[in-house]
Amino acid sequence: MKNSLPLPLIFAAIFAVHTCCTAGTPDSAPKSPSASGGTGSSAPSDRVVAKLNHGLRLFDAAVASGTISAFEEYQKKLTAFTDSAKGTPREAITQDEVARFLMLWLGLWNSGDTAQQASLYAPDFAWLSYAASKGFVLQSKDQIFADRENYVKGGASILVDVSELEILQEGGLTSISFIQNYQRGMYRTKGSKSLRLRRGGPAGLLIVFEEFNLPK
Repeated sequence: MKNSLPLPLIFAAIFAVHTCCTAGTPDSAPKSPSASGGTGSSAPSDRVVAKLNHGLRLFDAAVASGTISAFEEYQKKLTAFTDSAKGTPREAITQDEVARFLMLWLGLWNSGDTAQQASLYAPDFAWLSYAASKGFVLQSKDQIFADRENYVKGGASILVDVSELEILQEGGLTSISFIQNYQRGMYRTKGSKSLRLRRGGPAGLLIVFEEFNLPK
C-alpha cells in the first residue's frame, strides 16, 4: 500500500507506545498550557522520541542479526496482551507487593526449586533475549523451564542477585527493571532485565513478559 508506514517505524512505534508511559510521573501526566507555559502543542515528549529511537535501534539489530521473526513475534504478543487490557479496570500493584514478589523470585531462583519458580510465570509467558552472537531469541515458558531443569539435574548451583531496581507502570502492566548478575557454576553473565507483571497465580503476581540484555 502506498500510504503504509515502513516496517521499522511501525515496530519502533509499538515499542515506544508500550514502554514510554510511567504512571504518576511528570512525563506521563497531562499538562495544561498554563501549567507548562506553552500553547498546548501535541508534539511528542523527549521521552517518547527517545523510546521511538530505541525501538528503531532494536529493529535494526534484529534485521542485522537475521532474527527479525523473533523480534516481531514478541512485539505481537506484547501488543495483543496490552490491547486486551485496555478498558479493563485493574487494581494498581503496589511497590510493597513488587518488593515481596521480587524477593520470592530471587529466593526460588537461588534455591533451584524449578517447580515453584514456574508457578511465578504465566502460562503464555514470553521471554526475549539478545546476544551479539545470536541476535534475538524468543522462548516460551516450557522451553525456559526445560533448560532450567536440566541445569539443576546436572548439579549446577545457580546464584542470582540484582541491583539498580526500577519499578514502572506501563500499558496495563507493572514492570520491574534491574541489572542481573547470574552465576551457574563457572558461567557468569551480567545484563539488564525487565519483568512485566500482572495479577494472578498463587503468589498474587505473575510474570507475563521477560526481556534480557536488549540493546540500549
